[in-house]
Amino acid sequence: MVNNRNKSRIRKTKFKGNRHSNRVVSNDSSLDKADEFVPTVSESKLKCDSVLADDFNAVEYNIIFNFQILNSIFSSLCCPECFSSGMILELESLHGLASNMVLKCGNCVYSNFCTSEKVNKMHNINAALVFGMRIIGKGHSAAKKTRRCC
Repeated sequence: MVNNRNKSRIRKTKFKGNRHSNRVVSNDSSLDKADEFVPTVSESKLKCDSVLADDFNAVEYNIIFNFQILNSIFSSLCCPECFSSGMILELESLHGLASNMVLKCGNCVYSNFCTSEKVNKMHNINAALVFGMRIIGKGHSAAKKTRRCC
């Protein structure tokens, strides 16, 4: 006699993914899932498309400077519109390591500028700071201490 219980043996179901996994499930057993590269959320946030390996020879770079010295240099320059001397440089706001500055002339309309380029609503210098801190294994509090000393 054959036992009916043994005939209808239930197989264990294999994991085929859930809403958090983006991997494509294939029936081909030759592909190893370890060979697939799926970036983490942190890696995708820190991915910067604007900086390429060829751009390191470009002229754009960041410099730490003394604000009073820069202000004295701008005060000796003349306005490009009315040619009067005595330009005044004022710090308007800070956004991490980036800052908005206002260059004022006594006779003309003033103009403001930012010390760092923005990419995707974020300053490049702040993204570089976060990336550098992540590489050396430091977090938000170390970045705040770095920002205070600058």
